[in-house]
Amino acid sequence: MVAWARPTEKSGRVAGIGVDEVAPCHAAGGFDVTYVKADGARMRGIKAPRADEPALPAERHHRCCPIVAATVIGRPLDETAAHRPERVAAVTGLSRRRADHGRRRWRSLLASPEGALQGVPAAARVVPVINAVDDAATRRARRPPRRRLALAASARFDRVVLTCHHKSRTDPLVAIIER
Repeated sequence: MVAWARPTEKSGRVAGIGVDEVAPCHAAGGFDVTYVKADGARMRGIKAPRADEPALPAERHHRCCPIVAATVIGRPLDETAAHRPERVAAVTGLSRRRADHGRRRWRSLLASPEGALQGVPAAARVVPVINAVDDAATRRARRPPRRRLALAASARFDRVVLTCHHKSRTDPLVAIIER
């Protein structure tokens, strides 16, 4: 694996390369696949992009993997759970005051053309990733009704991937939910 980054003024961090630099780096490296981290949530579990985000290279045409954290399910939509919670509320149409709409929140955000699908070409395959799935969340997500709800968010989804970052797991893949 090769990663490109550049220095930044932020302590302990690096900055990415510009979107216009992705194709030349891909070609120069002779790679079959290049992954681009296009939009970050500032260490929070969910976010909605601004109008000028995500920063995707013009050559994007294969896959897009929008990511939300399972840890936001059932939590209030505030600054601890979301980067730009007001934008998430605007995109999903959900209130910031209620905590009981967590599953609807991430499903509607993943399926929204102003949310996770913003800037994603119609021909791209979209495979949402629900990250930070711990044992309890895994049990809930694997129940048959939850599978249908995750996939029902958009006709563009033929699968949803569940992953875990818990250090006790040697394989971060928890499950692949398919139609």
